[in-house]
Order: sequence, then C-alpha cells, then structure tokens
Amino acid sequence: MGVASGGLTAGGIGMTAAGMSAAEIVGTLATIGGGTMAGGLAMVALAPLAVGGIGYGLYKLFTGSRF
Repeated sequence: MGVASGGLTAGGIGMTAAGMSAAEIVGTLATIGGGTMAGGLAMVALAPLAVGGIGYGLYKLFTGSRF
C-alpha cells in the first residue's frame, strides 16, 4: 500500500511540474521550502514517504498485526 501511495503522490507531482517553466518550479519549491529551494526539494522528496508511512500505520492499526 505504501509503494502505491508513494507512486501516486510522485506521479501527481510529476504531472503538475510537467506544465511549468523552470522559474515557476524554482519559485514553487522555494515557497514550499520556506524560502529556500533546497528546503522545497526536501519537502517534495519526503511527501511520498509520509503518505506511505501513514498508509502503513493505518493498515497495521486496523489489521491488528504486530509486525
């Protein structure tokens, strides 16, 4: 489930970025990252991991398995 969630999140980000110019991408990354493009890249890179982790946690919560 986490892999699928991460793939869909990354696909959505890719589709959004495909229609943008370089200046728009840099500006958006800087906005997401609190003023720095590096921070924005970190946030975008962590998004699929966060979605996958939340999905995995919910799965474990509702299935009741320990591992």
